[in-house]
Amino acid sequence: MSFECPTGSPLFVASIGDSNAAFLDGETVPIAEYASAATTLPLDLDLWHRRLAHHHLAGVRTLLDKKLVTGMTLNSKTAPDPIYEPCLAGKMHSNPFPSSQWHWCQAP
Repeated sequence: MSFECPTGSPLFVASIGDSNAAFLDGETVPIAEYASAATTLPLDLDLWHRRLAHHHLAGVRTLLDKKLVTGMTLNSKTAPDPIYEPCLAGKMHSNPFPSSQWHWCQAP
């Protein structure tokens, strides 16, 4: 199986084995040689908080201060908003649903 560019040159070739699994023929090129990170947002604690799946801000600060992650930098020193609504909504308690006469998953 071959995947080609619109110009007709091959991007990569994959062989399909007996179990219908495809295996890449050849090698991959490290993506760092061809890609560069670009963002229009300032690299601040709030952005890293969102990028790291809303990890707590003290933990994000520890990652930065102790250099536990490579490539993690700050361009902006603005303090994050202490009231971040998506995180608050995720931590809120919700009341149980009221009982109903309708049961969709009843066993016969």
